[in-house]
Amino acid sequence: MLSPLDKAYLIENYESQPNIARLVIVAMIGVVCIVAVWRTRRMVHDIAHKSEQSRNTSRFLPSELRGDLSDQRLHQLQQGRSVDVVVMFVDIRGFTAQSEKIGPRNTTQLLSGFREFVLSSTQNHGGVVDKFIGDGALLVFGLNDPVDVAAQNALKATTELSTAITTWSNERAAGGEHPVDVVICMHAGLVIAGAIGGDRHLEFGVFGSVVNEASRIEGLAKQQDLHIVASEPVFKAAALPPTGWHDFGTTVLRGSADPGRLFGKDPVTANP
Repeated sequence: MLSPLDKAYLIENYESQPNIARLVIVAMIGVVCIVAVWRTRRMVHDIAHKSEQSRNTSRFLPSELRGDLSDQRLHQLQQGRSVDVVVMFVDIRGFTAQSEKIGPRNTTQLLSGFREFVLSSTQNHGGVVDKFIGDGALLVFGLNDPVDVAAQNALKATTELSTAITTWSNERAAGGEHPVDVVICMHAGLVIAGAIGGDRHLEFGVFGSVVNEASRIEGLAKQQDLHIVASEPVFKAAALPPTGWHDFGTTVLRGSADPGRLFGKDPVTANP
């Protein structure tokens, strides 16, 4: 038989060790759980952050630069390619004078609304917004479609955009705001499409005489107070007659030796 002193000695020296070990194990398990929860939360946050970055990046890049942005893909884009497209310029008429009257806040809201209509009409018909420049936009149809389909889509986008802008302008006028009048011009032909730049800055765009001529058509439309203008190559590419368009005859654009035929029409209004 063990004396009370022996029992006390055994309890003190042998039973406390397993209890301490169990406490250590429980503490370690707790630490592991805390770390696991923290890492899971961090992973979820990183995934959400990357998704947000990707969504925001897509707002700044044309479709050709989204998705695969590997070095190999960027190298291919930098090589450029020749492609038949329809180039469209859209511009707010009298924007500078209007912005001076309505102030910075209303000007920003005006441009935001304008760009939303442009982007929607373009994307609805397979086009790409090459760039927004102030109150203007350069749009391209045909980077991923045959030129006949691209030309037909460009004409459809023009109708949709003109209708939307006219309706929006009427709503603004009814609410006591300044109306909006835009100029839409189209030209078709061969361009060079590709990514231009170096390691610090890269920009996708289309280049060539067709782009320059489309810009001059826009300038001509502004001078002569025209609203929608399309060159003959646009209708030829679309294999459609310019039915419902005014024939302005042949015109020699500044910087061009060859005369070209232009067609125009008034802003398109929504059906009542």
